[in-house]
Amino acid sequence: MRIVVVGAGLLGLTTAWYLRQHGLDVRVLDRAAGPGRETSFANGGMLHASQANPWNEPGVLGHALRMLGKEDAALLFRLRALPFMIGWGLRFIRHSSPARYLRNFEKNAHLARYSLAMMADLRATIGTDYHYAARGTLKLFRTSAGVAAAAQMCRQLADWGIAFEVVDAAGAIALEPALAPTGDKLAGGLYFPADESGDAHRFCELLASH
Repeated sequence: MRIVVVGAGLLGLTTAWYLRQHGLDVRVLDRAAGPGRETSFANGGMLHASQANPWNEPGVLGHALRMLGKEDAALLFRLRALPFMIGWGLRFIRHSSPARYLRNFEKNAHLARYSLAMMADLRATIGTDYHYAARGTLKLFRTSAGVAAAAQMCRQLADWGIAFEVVDAAGAIALEPALAPTGDKLAGGLYFPADESGDAHRFCELLASH
């Protein structure tokens, strides 16, 4: 069977890679001169199972309404687009009920752990020459209440096999010394040791060459 994959970014190349592993004849097409030249060129390159929680957490509707009209909002809505988003928006809100949110959170967490395992398999073949870093990630908070609330939510992650540690301001600075000048403004944070990162563009180049 011959398969054509359109787009030599992260998704296209990894799809092509695994199709090839199953013995299929694959061609990857892209309008750019090389792999990973568009969206994947500027991708953050972070694999963080710690961020498995869906955006539509309980209470999201209130947050979204308060963000309307703000250009720097985490959820940015264009008024002209709202008529086309009604169906999607209703489903988004419906899945923000506590039971649905928790069920989707768990599915995301298992998918995230699977993704990390697949990356480990890929590294065994292509190596780590894409600025691979396995230093984990750190979530920072200015208040003790923020640390406590985040830790409470992340206890679910621990149940699903995603480890984390609660650290105070000194512990956060020990993990990331660049925080020292603002240490007096930090209450602490959560450290996720299994999170990893890399250069997405370089990863695309490396995968394409293999």
